Amino acid sequence: MDGDEKFALVLPRLYNYGYVSDCKKTVRSREENMPDSVYKVIELIGSSADSWEKAASNAILTASKTINDIRIAEVVEMDLIVEDGKVSAYRTKLNVSFKIHGQE
Repeated sequence: MDGDEKFALVLPRLYNYGYVSDCKKTVRSREENMPDSVYKVIELIGSSADSWEKAASNAILTASKTINDIRIAEVVEMDLIVEDGKVSAYRTKLNVSFKIHGQE
């Protein structure tokens, strides 16, 4: 299963939880309304004992405690930790963008 297939599996569920909006549509509409804006992209890896969706959510919720204006999260990779033949954790790698604020 390649990255696009994994993204296709998790994205609808992330929509339902309200963590991700229609990325392409959102990016286009924001680009039209954000002249002279600067964004930084960082990589986060969230984990959960329950699901990839919760792993992504955990990454965003934790990062949002110290990072303001998180705008978009893109699922890059998903993997599992297996112990004794059983899944012990789900991990989701995200590219997360947030707005850099200048002196306004």
